[in-house]
Amino acid sequence: MASTSALQFSRVLLLLTFVLLLLQGVVKCVDVGNGHSLKGSEVEVLKLDAESACDFDTDKDGDIMIKYKKGSVSSTSGCVLDLLTKFPLKDGKLVMEVGVTDNDGSLDKCLSDAGVKGAIDVEREYVGDDNMLPFSFSLKGKEEAGAERTDETDYCRKDKHGECVSSGRNGKCLKKTEYAVAFGLRGKAVMNFVEPLGEPRMWYCARKAEASIPKSANFQLELHLDNQNWTTKNTGCGSDLLFDGEPRGICLSAKSLRKPEFWEIKDPTFADKEYTRLFTLHILPQSKVHKHLGGPQSIEWGKNLDGKETPKCEMYIKLDKDNFKLLRDAPTTPADTPPATETTEKTTTSTVTVPTKAASGGKGVIIAVVAVGLLILLSVVGGIIWFVLRGKKEEEEGMPGGATDYFGTAAKTKTVAGTTTVGATQAKSGMTMTAGGTKTGATSYGGATTTKGGATSKAGGTTTKGAATFKTSGATTKK
Repeated sequence: MASTSALQFSRVLLLLTFVLLLLQGVVKCVDVGNGHSLKGSEVEVLKLDAESACDFDTDKDGDIMIKYKKGSVSSTSGCVLDLLTKFPLKDGKLVMEVGVTDNDGSLDKCLSDAGVKGAIDVEREYVGDDNMLPFSFSLKGKEEAGAERTDETDYCRKDKHGECVSSGRNGKCLKKTEYAVAFGLRGKAVMNFVEPLGEPRMWYCARKAEASIPKSANFQLELHLDNQNWTTKNTGCGSDLLFDGEPRGICLSAKSLRKPEFWEIKDPTFADKEYTRLFTLHILPQSKVHKHLGGPQSIEWGKNLDGKETPKCEMYIKLDKDNFKLLRDAPTTPADTPPATETTEKTTTSTVTVPTKAASGGKGVIIAVVAVGLLILLSVVGGIIWFVLRGKKEEEEGMPGGATDYFGTAAKTKTVAGTTTVGATQAKSGMTMTAGGTKTGATSYGGATTTKGGATSKAGGTTTKGAATFKTSGATTKK
């Protein structure tokens, strides 16, 4: 009995292990962007008709412009834009142009002046808060963007934890954070800022002063895909800003910066053979930005910007058409599907043209996968139940007092108050049962069956006690 229980337990343990391995291999789908289904690193269902709340368009050159201004949905609530990309990206970098404009005149009407201090310094380093554009990318499911603080010191820059959390900086190590770009003035010179959310330090430089303040300004931000680094280009400052350069951040490390992802599209209704990846750009509201102070540079947790008041200028992000395409411009018919044909049905009075509609899939694939997964899971659970019940039955029938049938399975015969019961597990042998010399026509199952004395059988009104007769293949056994 002990060995049977051990065998039964080992079977159950083996099956449970199999189930766990099976479930581990099942990857759940999550929503990304404006309602697309992502499984692992692949987009299984792409909503080609998805709508975005972002304010976007293409310029005269065909490049994609995402606009950002106070009081808009983007600055007060945030939005997400679905983009198609080529992959791999040129030079392994995600390049975007960020800029600021003032349609009412020059930038001095909306950019805040930091003031001139000495040869290169400024009096108010925090003026970028008045014109800042925060953004993120590649968020999955219910994941939220923003500066995520942690007590784990290894997320701060090496040997800078003490300075980060000091009263002068008021910071916290950042487990995850997003990007933000900003603009200001130093006298008549435009200033460029890069400010990861939640970091007290601010990267900025002032351009060379011009005779008059321009109507617009921009620079390029390059995000390195291989090492989560960033640099700027075309700043007009004479030198570029970079994450690993001065000034160095103190509350974040390279692993704190969110990494952009480019998911391969596997939806059968998607036809583009050149722009094959989905990239989601999340434009964040002003409320995600914590205010800054200067002298020394510090962060004000709990005091955030308000999208109804800032940014004071109009800002934008521009993406180059050679690497990005709007999802709305994607072809909607699979490339290997024949074009729609027209069948002409003629009658004596008129001609009717009926277009043939191409079939499309997408959600059907997901339903099929889920159905197969459920069937597998139910089969495994059913197998476990069968093994447990079978083992329990074997244990019960293996107890003393039971006979063994042809197949080695225990069988029991129980006679109570004149009733004869034959076999718990029985094999058909063609045996007939005769009680008191009267053939009842019953078919008996199992091998030899023992009936203890005192059995009473009634057939045709005749009662015979203590002399039950069993006939099997012509042989008669009497007790």
